[in-house]
Amino acid sequence: MSQRYEEEVPITQSSVSARLLQETFEKVEQAKQEWEATMDALPQLICLIDEEATIWRANRAVERWRLGVVTRVKGRKLHELLHPECDDPNCTMQRFLNHALRHSSTSEMELYDRHLQRYIQIKVQPVDVRNRMRSRTSAVIVNDVTQLKAAEEGLRLSNESLHRALQAKQEMLQNVSHELRTPLALIHGYTHLLKDEVLGPLSDEQQDALTVLQERTEYLKGMIEQLLLLQSISSEHMHKTTVELVSLIQTAIRQTQAQALKRKIRLEWLSSSITEVEILADGTLLIQALINIIDNAIKFSYEDNAVLIQMVVTTDEVVIAISDQGVGISQEKQRTIFEEFSQGNGSMTRVFGGMGAGLALCQKIAEAHGGRVWAESAGEGLGSTFYLALPTSDVDEDAQQTPPAFG
Repeated sequence: MSQRYEEEVPITQSSVSARLLQETFEKVEQAKQEWEATMDALPQLICLIDEEATIWRANRAVERWRLGVVTRVKGRKLHELLHPECDDPNCTMQRFLNHALRHSSTSEMELYDRHLQRYIQIKVQPVDVRNRMRSRTSAVIVNDVTQLKAAEEGLRLSNESLHRALQAKQEMLQNVSHELRTPLALIHGYTHLLKDEVLGPLSDEQQDALTVLQERTEYLKGMIEQLLLLQSISSEHMHKTTVELVSLIQTAIRQTQAQALKRKIRLEWLSSSITEVEILADGTLLIQALINIIDNAIKFSYEDNAVLIQMVVTTDEVVIAISDQGVGISQEKQRTIFEEFSQGNGSMTRVFGGMGAGLALCQKIAEAHGGRVWAESAGEGLGSTFYLALPTSDVDEDAQQTPPAFG
């Protein structure tokens, strides 16, 4: 039998180098194709130009913008590509390109281009090319921002419309409130005259009816006053003096005690160890805010429960917490509870009464003092805690303490 011998081809250095060179070329070509595909997919028009604004290459946005065929733009001037029919010697685009290329610096501009009929952002960025045979190169990126500008204009017009609507609402509330005050004052006055029997004796039934009328009149008067205050309050209109906060809280508790007794609710002051805290505030407004929060806690509490009032003082602020064991607040409503005319849910206005202005007024009063208000609740039916925090710089050292957990 004959043996068959295969001829062995020697592996030389040159064949290895050729194979490595071929692999390198393939990788470079693949990277080039991937990069070009990425550039072509971008919505921006991207061009490489030399120092004379002659195009070296461009992405396919040229075709999407209907400026020509991408394979035929090389060698054309960029201004000619963007403004093919422009004969204006003072063309803004041409002057911008000339300036950017002359100074070889990064330049940006935004304008409405009447030739392209769109709002554009154009940026010229010098490119560091390590090739002495090629002149200075710059990348030009042109972004169409027409839709963005239209959205911004729509938003501006919407904001203006909303501002006008808010102004109209405030003016309407003020006008209605002022118009209601005069007849309500007359009703209030005559109710007192009748109840005091100045105009003649009354039966027990008539006295009971006048008592109800008097209470409702007082309720309406209070709502109107809150509406007027809600529209007018600001930090510029406050009369700040040094006030004793513990005394203000106790005053608010006394003024809400009758309402609490009607609902069989106990008001409990838990911070009796703090005897005196002085802050700079408008005492009248601050009492109003405290009364509103306590009233709110009473209104939404279940009968035969307690509303707990306590305070913590730190070097930066004093925090008053008012907790109830009532209907609670859902997580969603905790974010909107302080908005004007907002209540916990749509049915609460009918069940508990009110128009949802009390907590909004508290927020305005707190913010006018540089403070804040917020609410916390584990959920519906699990009670709520409302916090009023006020900044303080002149607090008695004896009153300052490490904040304990409220509860």
